[in-house]
Amino acid sequence: MNRVNNWEQLLRQANEELNPQGYEIRICEIEDGCYNCEILKDGKLVETYAENYFEDELATLVTDAWHYVATKKYSKSAKQMVAEQIIGMLENNVLQECGMESFIGWVEDGSTFSDTYDGEKTEEEINEAIELAKEIASIVDELSWKLNINPIE
Repeated sequence: MNRVNNWEQLLRQANEELNPQGYEIRICEIEDGCYNCEILKDGKLVETYAENYFEDELATLVTDAWHYVATKKYSKSAKQMVAEQIIGMLENNVLQECGMESFIGWVEDGSTFSDTYDGEKTEEEINEAIELAKEIASIVDELSWKLNINPIE
């Protein structure tokens, strides 16, 4: 079994890779021998990735957080906004049988996010939601059409 726990070196390497994108992983000792892992974007706390880890677990934790941040493209907030719109569209199109509409049409090329969340979400979060919606629109459309109650036969 590997007993080396050079988490500090891993943390430096992770942050060297992530810093150009504005991200940083921070390990904080919250009490004697117990640590939290935080993710920062442009110096601001984005999320607490993990809590209450012991020092002998930190190398694995840093590796996991590094992978998570490196592959993370959209914020939780953006994902939730898009998910809410997907749910609304599927309820309208499929459950209420109000006719079929593309996802991009449903979100009005993204303006729905601005109209719905203005003042509640930052401009960055809204722009992320628009980008995510455009990225997954074809998948959502395919799902909507497969669930269509009245397909053309």
